[in-house]
Amino acid sequence: MKQRKIFLIGFIALTALIVLNGSAKKSGQPPPPVPQPSGTTNGAEVLYDAAPMPVDWRASFAVYTNGTLRNFSAAMYHNLSPDAYIESENQNLVVIKKSGLTWGDFFSSLPMQLTEDCLTTGTGQQFCNDEERTLKFYINGARTDEFLKSEIEDGQRVLVTYGPRYDSAIAEQLRSLPNPHPTSK
Repeated sequence: MKQRKIFLIGFIALTALIVLNGSAKKSGQPPPPVPQPSGTTNGAEVLYDAAPMPVDWRASFAVYTNGTLRNFSAAMYHNLSPDAYIESENQNLVVIKKSGLTWGDFFSSLPMQLTEDCLTTGTGQQFCNDEERTLKFYINGARTDEFLKSEIEDGQRVLVTYGPRYDSAIAEQLRSLPNPHPTSK
């Protein structure tokens, strides 16, 4: 008798589950979306774009125009974005609080304009590519043409420099970049 009750309760529960599942399908609710690949990483498909994660990173940068180091000590450059910003204590240090940000994202938060071909400073000075001078970008000592699209990473050292096409001062400018983690060796 006890086994019969257990069987009957199981049968009723299974029947209810089947009925409820069938009525949910008939309710007109669309089925959940099937994940679609959003790209590849090193040849492997990525099913989801990673959501930005909170981070606490540091990167250093310097901007030179015609051999002169640009100054970012004015308050108009400080703490302008919650995601990537310059603090007043160190004008050449970027504090990054969200992963996935690009250098273009950071520079667009500042009161200046930076494109692949032209730098317009916060005071309105323009430095644009011409026959004699160019804007060049370096990440960790390597020149890049994709600078503004490059994601900011912890510990990076970035140089934005405008000057002669073949500027012998670039090596010295690269050496001037501060350590983003001064307490580490």
